[in-house]
Amino acid sequence: MYTSGTVSTLHPNGLINYEDQPTRADGAPLAEVAKYHVAQAEAELEQLKSSGADPKEIQKAEKKLEQALETMLEAEMEEEDFDGDEDFDEDESEISTSKSNKRKRQSNENLDDQEKSSKRQKNKEIPPPLPSNFSRVPYQLVHSEEFTSKNDKKNISKLEKEFPLFLKAKRMVAELQPGDLLYLPASWFHEGIFEVVHI
Repeated sequence: MYTSGTVSTLHPNGLINYEDQPTRADGAPLAEVAKYHVAQAEAELEQLKSSGADPKEIQKAEKKLEQALETMLEAEMEEEDFDGDEDFDEDESEISTSKSNKRKRQSNENLDDQEKSSKRQKNKEIPPPLPSNFSRVPYQLVHSEEFTSKNDKKNISKLEKEFPLFLKAKRMVAELQPGDLLYLPASWFHEGIFEVVHI
């Protein structure tokens, strides 16, 4: 579908993740899930300490909390496109040099994109970039049957060359009436057209 962002994961249920939006298959952001697990582990450890539990149980809970904190840190770094500039002790970090360098490149690219975006917005020449999950396929190609002039057909021919795989996509049309509900499976590309009937 020629998305604006880069696809990083396709979950078994069809949910698509983009590099800047890591989530679980149910759509929950990884950083938020990790924060929840840290809170749960902290509460469990506090409960064990206050009840005078067996030191081995407390040690297990401390290890569980430590793992939850590491997972949360990794999720937050991924979500924020961590650039790897902070100093880490080798024993405290499992981030490889290649991952660190990749993140540095991504961070620099994101800064370049942000600078370009702010320049576009200042000049108002080019609209801001689309969200990662938006398709870059122009309306003219999606609704090519509506454009019938010679010039339109020439432009559509150019667009077909630019987005050749889009021509293989299968379109489904659903016309909803008042009270109808349409369920869209995870990550299905869709477009809504609303027609208001005036009496």
